[in-house]
Amino acid sequence: MNDSFGYSDYRADYAQSASATKGNNAQGMSTAALTLGILSVSLTCCCCCLLPMNLILGALAVVFAFLSKSRNGGKLNGKARWGLILGILGILLFVLIMVIVFSGSPLSTLFEDAEAMEDWMEQVENYYQHPEDYPNGIPLPEGFE
Repeated sequence: MNDSFGYSDYRADYAQSASATKGNNAQGMSTAALTLGILSVSLTCCCCCLLPMNLILGALAVVFAFLSKSRNGGKLNGKARWGLILGILGILLFVLIMVIVFSGSPLSTLFEDAEAMEDWMEQVENYYQHPEDYPNGIPLPEGFE
């Protein structure tokens, strides 16, 4: 809207730029949620030494997904939805690994004793090089018998 002097109505321009910024902000939040969710799951699968970071990234992915939803009129777009799913999956994987490690199950020995794990891996490697020496198949690690 222009007045008689050719100037536009600053309120209309401001409202238009504010709505554009709001949409871009929700899009940025959903992108952040997706990125953090992917990092959370990938760190769980690749780097067990970074498990606390996995929990933080998963929680942040969930937070950013909900922030995107609140800034997008209560709707989750695709990136925010996948960020939410992957963030929750990363948190659940963290909880599962912690339960395995601290439950005293035979799997927990694999995480606690690196030397025993290396010995078992050598036995498995020897099995594949000389299977005739292992008539009963691949040997199990200690505590699994």
